[in-house]
Amino acid sequence: MYKAKQEPEAEDRIPVTTDELQCDAIPKVSLTDTYLGNWSTWNGNELSGQIVHGVNKLVEQCHEKAENESHKSYLRDLYHDLVNNHHEFADRTLSFHQR
Repeated sequence: MYKAKQEPEAEDRIPVTTDELQCDAIPKVSLTDTYLGNWSTWNGNELSGQIVHGVNKLVEQCHEKAENESHKSYLRDLYHDLVNNHHEFADRTLSFHQR
C-alpha cells in the first residue's frame, strides 16, 4: 500500500521514495505464491493494485541495489516465477535492462 500511495493517480498521494529498502533483510519467501496473499491487505486500508505496485517496486529497488549479476539474476528468476502465475501482473510486468 505504501508504494501504491506513491503513484500519480493515488488519492492520498505521498512522496516517492527510492532507497528505503534493506534488500538483504527481505526473505525470499516475500516473492512466492505462499506469501503473495500477505501483500493484498494492510490493516483494512487496501488500495487497488497495491500487490502489483508493492512487488514491482520492491523488485526494482532491490535489482538496482544488487551487488552483482548473479544476485540480479536470482531476483529476476524469483520475480518471473511469481508473476507468471498471477493474472494481476499481466499488463504490468517489469522488464529488466542489463547494465
